Amino acid sequence: MERVCRITGKKFEITDKDLEFYQKMDVPPPTICPDERSRKRMTYRNERHLYKNTDCITGKEIISTFAPDSGYRNCEIGVWYSDKVDNFKHGRDFDFSRPFFDQFNDLMHDVTLPALATINTVNSDYANYVDGAKNCYLFFASDNGEDCYYVSYIWECKNCVDCYGLLKSELCYECVDCRNCFKTMFSQFCMQCSDCVFCLDCKSCDNCFGSSGLRHKKYVY
Repeated sequence: MERVCRITGKKFEITDKDLEFYQKMDVPPPTICPDERSRKRMTYRNERHLYKNTDCITGKEIISTFAPDSGYRNCEIGVWYSDKVDNFKHGRDFDFSRPFFDQFNDLMHDVTLPALATINTVNSDYANYVDGAKNCYLFFASDNGEDCYYVSYIWECKNCVDCYGLLKSELCYECVDCRNCFKTMFSQFCMQCSDCVFCLDCKSCDNCFGSSGLRHKKYVY
């Protein structure tokens, strides 16, 4: 079965197995393509867009994942954990005559939400979904980073910039999916490498440049 996405105008296919599943769940076939459906699901988690907002409890200007015109009440994470916020008072019975998501939306606009999802951070105001950040800027979905900037999904790293998916690495720049690397730049899928540049899928290598698939090599160009 072929349909046209009502958002993008592109054609997408609905398989017979998909139709069987929709019939089993007693829901109509989708009218938007899989990519758009995925994007709609992911919009619930705002991971990297930050705004200047106002703490609804203290009135202080804060950095928040909620835009000022979003209608959501939000406050600093320290205030949210304090006794100043009592979201239990917004509890209510479910109204079976109204759609669930309409009621859930009303509830989300009444309660007070944390402006950022952070814990144990020091001098890292521009960060979200992090634990243990120190002196970090635009640091997202990561843990235990120090002096790291413009990074996502890194763990136990120091002095890394413009990286994604790093583990236990230091002094790395523009690296993706690397582990236990030191002074490595513009590299991907590398492990235990030092002073490597433009490398792909290298392991236990030192001072290599523009190389791929190396194991236990040094000074390869």
